[in-house]
Amino acid sequence: MAVQIITKEDLEEFREKLMQDIKGLLSKLEYI
Repeated sequence: MAVQIITKEDLEEFREKLMQDIKGLLSKLEYI
């Protein structure tokens, strides 16, 4: 199994995507 090295940039990018996903989910929930 290959070891994946997570850089600070990768972490920031992941967090950005996560925040966008959460915002998207919350906006969907508000319409229900």
